[in-house]
Amino acid sequence: MADRKVLVLGAGRSSGFLIEYLDRQAVALNIQIVVADQNLGWAMAKVGSLSSCTATKAQPGTDIEGFENLVASATLVISLLPVHLHMTVAKACLKYHKPMFTASYQTVEMEALHDEIVSKGLLFLNECGCDPGLDHMTAVQILDKLQNQGHQILSYEGYTGGLVAPVSDNNPWHYKFSWNPRNVILAGQGGPAQFLHGNQRSQLNYPDLFRKVVEVDLDDFPDLVGYFNRNSLPYANLYGIPNAHTVIRGTLRHRNFCTAWYP
Repeated sequence: MADRKVLVLGAGRSSGFLIEYLDRQAVALNIQIVVADQNLGWAMAKVGSLSSCTATKAQPGTDIEGFENLVASATLVISLLPVHLHMTVAKACLKYHKPMFTASYQTVEMEALHDEIVSKGLLFLNECGCDPGLDHMTAVQILDKLQNQGHQILSYEGYTGGLVAPVSDNNPWHYKFSWNPRNVILAGQGGPAQFLHGNQRSQLNYPDLFRKVVEVDLDDFPDLVGYFNRNSLPYANLYGIPNAHTVIRGTLRHRNFCTAWYP
């Protein structure tokens, strides 16, 4: 039996890749993976025959004791639950001194826990998915390299998105669901997109978000566009480019995807 236990909360659409990856690393890392979901069938389906994984049921909204027992027995916790449940997970992780990881944007409520997290010597790492996550790391890697070479960054635009592989691109939308379809549909409706352009703070409301797209020219991938993410403003400082006159983070999609959201 492995000495360390990784608790993966949530067995939704995007969890399978992480679970399979952890299983491949289990022997080298000496870990056991516990996949927990309110739907035990979903958790069991994700685990399948993976040798280092087990499935269980978790109901953080109703069975608090059972949920907290899972957290207490874990070495670290990865939350792939809906965003509104991350704070429930965070408070349990603080109670039992467990590090926590999510792929979701860092909220003001999560930031308010900073001092307690630090005082307990824990690591809470948010925004460690593809977008947000890999886009942050690749952007900062490039920006740091350029600034270390003596360059001044005056403008930054970055667009990230999970695109369909050409071999599987067989629908007019040029898109396939790899995460919660409801969240895909609601993307863009949580408030105006805010960004910095030419030293002016600008915002774009839904549904203009999908009308005023940016042309993205990539070889061998025609008709790609980017639409603005919800709030690009904090990333001038987070990316170490406080003097930039333009800071835009956006989502990469095929043109037809954006056209489909026109009212």
